[in-house]
Amino acid sequence: MAVVVINTPNYDDTFSALVTAAKEGGLNVVRTARMSKQPSQSEVLAEANNLRVSGAEAVLLFITPVAFLNLAHAAQGQAYAPLWTGP
Repeated sequence: MAVVVINTPNYDDTFSALVTAAKEGGLNVVRTARMSKQPSQSEVLAEANNLRVSGAEAVLLFITPVAFLNLAHAAQGQAYAPLWTGP
């Protein structure tokens, strides 16, 4: 699995807690990443590629809805279709 969270100080604790809980729950965390609140197209494309290359079958997200839509679209364009989950 992968964990992708907004890159803001308000989410530092959330990011750490999600990664720790996933690992303690026996999940194999293959990628962790922080994205801008309003990521550029190049950031979105790069993250979609990084997720695909990591082999993550599921991605736990705490990012903005627009950033998620852009990320999912970029992933689909790379023939990558993980299970997306978040709040």
